[in-house]
Amino acid sequence: PVLITIDDGPCPEETPRLLDLLDRYETKAVFFMIGEKVRKHPELAKEVVRRGHEVGNHTMTHPQGTFWCAGPWRTKREISQCQEAIREATGVTPVKFRAPVGHRNLFTHPVAGELGLEVVAWNRRGFDAVLKDSEKVLKQILPLTGGDIVLMHEGTGIAEEVLSGILEKG
Repeated sequence: PVLITIDDGPCPEETPRLLDLLDRYETKAVFFMIGEKVRKHPELAKEVVRRGHEVGNHTMTHPQGTFWCAGPWRTKREISQCQEAIREATGVTPVKFRAPVGHRNLFTHPVAGELGLEVVAWNRRGFDAVLKDSEKVLKQILPLTGGDIVLMHEGTGIAEEVLSGILEKG
C-alpha cells in the first residue's frame, strides 16, 4: 500500500475538502500537523481523527529555516509542545513525527524516541509548496508503487487537485 502524508495543517480552507476527497476514495492518510495551527483550529484536528485518519507531530511552530540547527532544549520544546497541543485538541497522542522540511538535527531522533515517536520521512514528493502547479507536482509524484510514502502539503491552494490526482492515478 501507499501512505499519503499531508503536512502543515490544519487549514480551514483545505482540510475539510481533503477529508471529503479521502472519504470518497475510502483512503486514510497521516496528517502531520503544526501545534500552533492545531491550537487555532482544534475542531479541524478533531475532525481528522473522527474520520479515522492519523495525526502526526510536525513541531509547534514549524521553524523551517532553523530546526536543522536547533539545540536539544529547543528541539524538545518544539516536539513536546506539539504533542501537547494535539493531545489537548483530539485526545490522541501522536506516534509519528516529521521535521519541518524534513531537516532533522542531532537531537531529533533521541527526543522523538524519548516521546515515543517514530521519525517519518518520504520517498515521493512533488514540491507542491513551491511549484503551485498541480500538473507539474503530479508528474514528479506519479506513478506510485507499493511502499511509497507520498509527501504533500495543505495550505498551498492546490492541495485538493494534487490529492485528487494521487487518488485517481496513484
